[in-house]
Amino acid sequence: MFSCRSTVQSIGIGSVYFHATLSFIGQMLDELAILWVLMCAMAMWFPRRYLPRIFQRDRSRFKAAVGILSGVATCLAFVKPAINNISLMTLGVPCIALLVAELRRCENIRVYKLGLLAGFWWALAILCWISDNLFCELWSAFNFPYLHCAWHILICLAAYLGCVCFAYFDAVSEIPEQGPVIKFWPSEKWAFIGVPYVSFLFAENKSQLKVT
Repeated sequence: MFSCRSTVQSIGIGSVYFHATLSFIGQMLDELAILWVLMCAMAMWFPRRYLPRIFQRDRSRFKAAVGILSGVATCLAFVKPAINNISLMTLGVPCIALLVAELRRCENIRVYKLGLLAGFWWALAILCWISDNLFCELWSAFNFPYLHCAWHILICLAAYLGCVCFAYFDAVSEIPEQGPVIKFWPSEKWAFIGVPYVSFLFAENKSQLKVT
C-alpha cells in the first residue's frame, strides 16, 4: 500500500513539473508515475482467482512478473513517447472491466455505490480528455481552456475510489475474518462526501481490548 501511495504522490509532483515546464523529462515523470501506479495496484490487488496457477499460491511471483513488465514498459515509453498517453488510456479499459466484474460479485451496497461512482468519474474524465484534445480550438474560442484541469481532478477521484474498492475486494478475499468495511473520513455522516478508506472491524475490537 505504501508503494502505491508513494507513486500516487509522485504523479502529482511529475504532473506539476511537466505542466510548468512542458519538457520531455517532465512528460516522462508524469506518464511513468501513472504507469507505475497502475502496475503497483495490479500487483497488490489483482484477484487471486483470476491469476494463472503458477501465481495463485505465491503472489510474490506475480509481483515480480509485474515488476519486470513495468520495467520493459518504462523502456518502451522512451521509444515512442507521442503515443504514451493513448497507451495509458487503454490500460483504464481492463481496469474498469475488472471493477465491473468484482462489483457483480459484491453484496455490499456501500461498496457497490462507491464502485459505480468511480466508474462515473472515470467516464466523465475520459470525456473531458477527448473533448479537450479534439476540440481544443473550439473551447479556446469560448475562453474555456479548463477541460484538461477537469480531467486531472476527475481521474484522480476515479483512481482513488477505484483503489479503495480493489483494496476492499482484496481484503474480503484474503482476510475476511478481520471484517473489512468501507468507512468515511472525517465521519460516517460524510458518507460518499468524505474520504473513503478500508477499515477492519475485528482488528479495531482487538486493539480496544489491549488498551483496556
